[in-house]
Amino acid sequence: MDKQSLGYIVSVRGTVVDIEFATQLPQVRHVLKAGPERNVSLEVQTQLNEHTVQAIALNPTSGLAKYCIQQQRSGTANKSQTYIYFTIVPVLPQSLGNEQATLSALVREYLFICLYQACAKSLASEHASRLAAMQRADQNIDEMLAHLQHVYHQQRQNQIDSELFDVIASFTQ
Repeated sequence: MDKQSLGYIVSVRGTVVDIEFATQLPQVRHVLKAGPERNVSLEVQTQLNEHTVQAIALNPTSGLAKYCIQQQRSGTANKSQTYIYFTIVPVLPQSLGNEQATLSALVREYLFICLYQACAKSLASEHASRLAAMQRADQNIDEMLAHLQHVYHQQRQNQIDSELFDVIASFTQ
């Protein structure tokens, strides 16, 4: 196997997968096929640096964190879409041999998770407060509409009563 075609999964965060290559980065919008049956599709979104790409998984990514991917072949399905096929081969993460690197990787992932969780909670809180405000506005509109309908019916009834009194008064004179 050519060293240039080896790629290592650096991190998996939900559907975002970072993959490191010795050389030969796949181009943006290329589809990487990974998994024992090549059932995990990863679409390259960006090249982070000269050795790393970031891809979005189009399938569940369970089990990808402890594997490396090896390029088997690449080809073009049609003129608009190029596919690069990969197979998963079990390997230990590179950072397990070095305690400092392992600790650094764990701290980096922990900080990322904490920041991601804080952002997710912030967005959820914002959406919940907007939803509550819209529900209050909807309730206020319903109350205002009911009040205005009551005022309209009351004024209409007063006008009908006034006309009836005028008719009755004209007969009595």
